[in-house]
Amino acid sequence: MPKGIQKRIIVIQTQQCSYFESAFFVLRNDLPQTTADDAMLIEAQRIIAESDRSRKSQKQKKSAKNFAAVTLSLIIGIFCGAAMIGMLWIIVG
Repeated sequence: MPKGIQKRIIVIQTQQCSYFESAFFVLRNDLPQTTADDAMLIEAQRIIAESDRSRKSQKQKKSAKNFAAVTLSLIIGIFCGAAMIGMLWIIVG
């Protein structure tokens, strides 16, 4: 690791987020030293909350797609089964 490089880091321990235990934010070098700590913490918490909401919505979309695929497969299976029975009835009958 190069010497003489200093990074400022914010570490946030989260309890409300179901995906993260802690989050590390590396601050920009060009950020003024006078930037309020509260503003940085609020922004970091907003990013964590936004990520949690995004993952939950993706999970809901995925479950809706799975339900649609299962329903469509069931309908196609019923149709194919009915067609096979009809064909056997015509051949044998």
